[in-house]
Amino acid sequence: MADRAHVQDTQHDLQWLHPGSGQRPTSISTLAAFRHPRYTVATHPVNQNMPYPHYTARLTRGLIVGFVLLCLPGLWAQPVPSESIDPTTALTLDQLRTLTDVLGYIQTYYVEDTTDQALLEDAIRGMIQNLDPHSSYLSAAERRALEEDNQGQYGGIGIYVRRTENGLMIREVTRGTPADAAGLVVGDLIRDVNGLSVRELTIDQVLNQVRGEIGSEVALTISSANKPTMTRRIDVPRALIVVPSVFSRLYQGDFGYLRISEFQTGTAETASQSLTRLMASADDGLNGLVLDLRGNSGGVLNAAVGLADLFLSDGVIVTTRSRDPSGENSDIRAEASALDESGGTAIVVLVDSATASAAEIVAAALQDHRRALLVGERTFGKGSVQTVLPLRNGGAVKLTTARYYSPDGHPIQARGILPGLLVPANAPEDEGVSRARAVRSEASLNGALAAEPDQMASALPDWQALLGRDYRLYRALQLLHGTRLLHAARINQALESGRP
Repeated sequence: MADRAHVQDTQHDLQWLHPGSGQRPTSISTLAAFRHPRYTVATHPVNQNMPYPHYTARLTRGLIVGFVLLCLPGLWAQPVPSESIDPTTALTLDQLRTLTDVLGYIQTYYVEDTTDQALLEDAIRGMIQNLDPHSSYLSAAERRALEEDNQGQYGGIGIYVRRTENGLMIREVTRGTPADAAGLVVGDLIRDVNGLSVRELTIDQVLNQVRGEIGSEVALTISSANKPTMTRRIDVPRALIVVPSVFSRLYQGDFGYLRISEFQTGTAETASQSLTRLMASADDGLNGLVLDLRGNSGGVLNAAVGLADLFLSDGVIVTTRSRDPSGENSDIRAEASALDESGGTAIVVLVDSATASAAEIVAAALQDHRRALLVGERTFGKGSVQTVLPLRNGGAVKLTTARYYSPDGHPIQARGILPGLLVPANAPEDEGVSRARAVRSEASLNGALAAEPDQMASALPDWQALLGRDYRLYRALQLLHGTRLLHAARINQALESGRP
């Protein structure tokens, strides 16, 4: 939402692990980890006679002692079980010296000054990010931002940004926010933030500068897209930015539409309230519901379970399996409660290639329980769970710890979910979207008698207008409309035949 980067990646199903608390982890969400660009590297033969840096000797002793101390179980807040450590893969002293050799060479010969702290943090980031696309190191600021994303509200100004060739561009301004009041518009380029050039900052660092305490100000240097050389400086006050994750409306008076853009802590509760309002506002109760999960890249695992539970009365919603033999830290088996809050109404779930992570949990649960028809295209296929392990410096390690599976035991990782009905994003020409080809009918004949007004004809459903705008939603409502007609026909047939 506001003050966020536009990234083509998935959110992650996460858990907080609190050392020593004795509690099971709770799930949290995060923006997708930003990827560093690839660097061009020139390789040179190693000069074996190059003088060994004196700095390395001091580093060698200090770092090796540090590594040894870290390996002592008594110094860990949550010690690693001894049975999980494989002595055949443990690092040797010579291997640790190789690490200090590299640090020493960087400190002595690298073209620019570096600090031990920066090198250590970069080493940690590289070590974790090379595991898989969803594991990463979080600084203290990144960890705070992750918690704010999980809550769906934070101190900010209300903008979306993305990196372009010309700089950091505002791609959306939320109405009623400080950014809107300050006159920021889509296409504006952010040059500096709080006196720092955005060219020298990652998007994460820019967002950390923009966010802050409510009531404080952020200083921005802005230029317009059509006048990039002319800049202006503005001070924008920060306010509470609330990110909505649920949108609902009625079609044709009795078809509900529920869109979930992401899974936040309160998404399931908000969706339940929206469903109640839809059922109360429907002319004669809901005759069908479209659950739109397109573009939903995931979020809070517990919220996804809660949303699926709204439409299920029993059975498993999702299970996870970890490498941990005991399963005490990571394995989850979530089951539905005894109440289907929708009253058993027919459901069509819209999915696409950007439906991922927690959203796939909901889609898979409703499909496996034959509770809904999935419409669209194969989903993204992000089927892993990340656990957030807190660090002493206020940061955290976000580590992939488990895979999750659908109620029928189907794996989702790198496979995705195939919907029951494949529907393209755009309508084919034969459905009337193309006007290039004339349609031959009685009315098109020369001299044909004019049509009489039909006083008994009913107006076209409001969702018919979606044909050229949102074809998948059009097909979903068309399916629900057909289901209602078929159900009504069966009732009439039963009544005419005298059957109850």
